[in-house]
Amino acid sequence: MENKVAIPILLTKPEIKGDGRRMEDNKVDSKKKRLNIVSAIIYIPMFLGMIQFFFDENYRNDGLGWLLLLTFWVIRNIDQAIRDWWDKKQKSVLFDLLLAAVVLVFLIIRGMEYFSS
Repeated sequence: MENKVAIPILLTKPEIKGDGRRMEDNKVDSKKKRLNIVSAIIYIPMFLGMIQFFFDENYRNDGLGWLLLLTFWVIRNIDQAIRDWWDKKQKSVLFDLLLAAVVLVFLIIRGMEYFSS
């Protein structure tokens, strides 16, 4: 009778894809690709709307353009915080979230001024 020795899981090789990277790395890359696509879908219409409101004939729409710019900035900072969190950059995450909070407060104040007048 043969004595079969169980190979511990820690000593086995991780699953490797064809390009030489681990499967976990590919999962993270797919998350980042999805985040890039969703970010582009959000950023492009906001940026085009902001430009449209800044350069149209009605001067009252400039305030709405500024509100879109601030909203763009808040979403961009939150997006960057998520990316830095994945890359384990804790100080940068804190800075991005703090900046997003400050801009969000300013956005709320400007929005109340714009819609109350």
